[in-house]
Amino acid sequence: MNGSPRDKLALLARDAWVGAGVRAAAEALLRDLPPVAEVARVPDPAEAGRGRDLADQLVLRLGDETFPDDLTPLRGLDDVAVRELLDDLVGRLLGWPRSEAALQLAVRRVATVARATGGFAGMPAITHARREAVAVALSFVAADDLLAAVLAVDDEVALEAGLRALARSSRHVGRLETDVALRLGWDFQRLADALVDGLPWARGVSLQGGANQAVPEDAVDPADVDPSRALRSAHPLLGAPAQVVVATPFFLEVGLSAADTSGGGTVAPGPLTLPPGDVEVTVSLGLDGFRTLGMVGETVALRVVDGDPLPVEAVRIMAVDDPVYKATRQIQASYHIGGQLLGVAWRSVQVRPAGAPERGTGAALNAADPPRGAEATVDAADPPRGAGAAAHPPRFAVAAVDAVAVVDAVNPEPEDVTSAWTLDANSADAADLYLLVGEANRPDMLAWTILSPRPGVAPARPAYGKVGDATAQFVANAYRNIDRGQVQLDLFLRDLGRTVADAIPGEVWRALSRLGPGAAVMLATADPYVPWELAQLPSDLRRPGQDVLGGYADVGRWLTGVHRNQAKVPPARLDAATMTTVSGEYTRDDLPLARQEAAELRRAYGARAVEATKPAVTAMLRTGPAPDIVHFAIHGKFDAFGMSDGMLLTDGSYLTSNEVGGAESFRARVVFLNACQLGQATDSLGQSAGMAAAFTGLGVGAAVAPLWKVDDQVAYEVGTGFYEAVFGGGSPAAYLRGQRGAEGRHPSRLAYLFFGHPRLRVTWRGPVPATEEYL
Repeated sequence: MNGSPRDKLALLARDAWVGAGVRAAAEALLRDLPPVAEVARVPDPAEAGRGRDLADQLVLRLGDETFPDDLTPLRGLDDVAVRELLDDLVGRLLGWPRSEAALQLAVRRVATVARATGGFAGMPAITHARREAVAVALSFVAADDLLAAVLAVDDEVALEAGLRALARSSRHVGRLETDVALRLGWDFQRLADALVDGLPWARGVSLQGGANQAVPEDAVDPADVDPSRALRSAHPLLGAPAQVVVATPFFLEVGLSAADTSGGGTVAPGPLTLPPGDVEVTVSLGLDGFRTLGMVGETVALRVVDGDPLPVEAVRIMAVDDPVYKATRQIQASYHIGGQLLGVAWRSVQVRPAGAPERGTGAALNAADPPRGAEATVDAADPPRGAGAAAHPPRFAVAAVDAVAVVDAVNPEPEDVTSAWTLDANSADAADLYLLVGEANRPDMLAWTILSPRPGVAPARPAYGKVGDATAQFVANAYRNIDRGQVQLDLFLRDLGRTVADAIPGEVWRALSRLGPGAAVMLATADPYVPWELAQLPSDLRRPGQDVLGGYADVGRWLTGVHRNQAKVPPARLDAATMTTVSGEYTRDDLPLARQEAAELRRAYGARAVEATKPAVTAMLRTGPAPDIVHFAIHGKFDAFGMSDGMLLTDGSYLTSNEVGGAESFRARVVFLNACQLGQATDSLGQSAGMAAAFTGLGVGAAVAPLWKVDDQVAYEVGTGFYEAVFGGGSPAAYLRGQRGAEGRHPSRLAYLFFGHPRLRVTWRGPVPATEEYL
């Protein structure tokens, strides 16, 4: 075939002579592969000589602690020279030593060069056996070069495997801002495996981990590298009194700590990873309900140097005297380096009126106390700043632990949003955008913490959306109107979407605009009611087939108000080998298409059938081992205040979410609730409740369920098409995005919510469809 690799891929997607699996993989890749970059590089002639000299040094010193920091002369290189430089660097990676730390340091340096030049390498000849090195090397190759290599495979089975592997890694291909952790992800390792298995010049290469791999003579082991050049970790620190008096100044300590600060009141998803050398960490504070005083404002600069590796700065603030704010207020801090997110932390402070007695009898400090322990001698009016690392005794946050415990015992508060959720922005499967929706310091507002591993996407501080004080009633009335069938559904949903959109801060839409369609969005929400996925897009983001948030982005939601055994972060990778379908015949309002749906899944994937009666379903929940996937094709009803709530079974009984939540030994991995209304949730004694929440509370990693009564034909199509798409390498979030944006969309396709990681990939290791009909 002639033409570009993309032209060949388009022809392959329509080629009736190849198998359906190859066509499907080609179609998925056409949809997800990033567009060709149209960047015209204009070299600086004045830097041409220095640029060539620097390029030679970068290749020679890639593993050396004298690796150059100033890459400015690279501006003198033209496109050909940049490609040659990155080709050489990628070639070095392919022969890198076995140590993962050394590989990460080398990859980080190559990434720095790639970002500085905006260039990519060509497809290297895979001649080494180090699986991880091949994977990271491929992450620097231009998208079309990778595609050309995959299309060069001459075996159809290997071609399909290569196309699927490239489709899985497409979200990382051609995106130089991705962190080193992404470059070591499983997606590129699968691509490396597929290419080694399929390319004639690479066959026979073993990717077994590189036990016999030759190490370059000039490679430097991390143990021999100056510690100042190695990656470091530190914990975020927010030190403050457990209780403060309104309109009375106090000090907030903002800094870094070598020890975990969670025991002292700082709440953070995890430690921060700092690059080697002297760096400046920018901390942006979210101080809604507080006001800064003095010279230091809401942006704090922490200079991390050899003499002071754990800097701390003091910010003088006070709680605003305004009745619209709650007594318990949160302070948030986002940590960045050069616009790159490192992490986030929170701290709660109890605000009491002037003259009110201090609550509890613990060691809570008042505004007159200096922000250190009893040994501190600084005056309260001066910032608690010492000189150098030796001047930092144990942090104030640790000294306040007794006060925090006393306050919590006297006046227990709802658990912080981060206690049920963990930021995975540095993982190999990081989402493009994290939206943490939680309580604000005002009862009529929700606080939106917007985070992204991509520089320049997220704002530095939280944003706020107004929802009023009757959210649950508003949403319940909306679903009731839908289920009564007395509204023109498409018009009703459009208006509902506009109302929901009005509650989303503009900062969220701007972040989505910077990422573009198809971004992976993790929606970690403490609010169980609002269907954020249905929010109507602003006019500048709207496209044909993209009118709602869930049709623009791959959204995975996770209810942070669910405790018990729910994972703090939903899994991004799941293996599954067994499936069970739950269905049956009803004497009233039978669902013949639901039974057909279950039968097709049994035939295609060898699923075991469970009759939809209460004894049979509860036996499945109680006795192990649980199937990896459970697919319910039945009736459902959500009634937060009645007895007719949950799964309506064929024997006329209801299986409630409380009964499901009691099946503590149930350990399925994916649950599809193709039953009306079971995607709805409520609040029960401070925790999110509902059928999906009941399953994730048992440890289920992903769940799909509709919000309202859905059309039987649509339910059948969505249910049967789900596994074909997901087992073919797509994510559930991407599949539902496609359903919400389908041409001539039936409103029922908008009903489905996905609870799980937006990048979830499910590897099916069970029986496969025997005929092309199910491919």
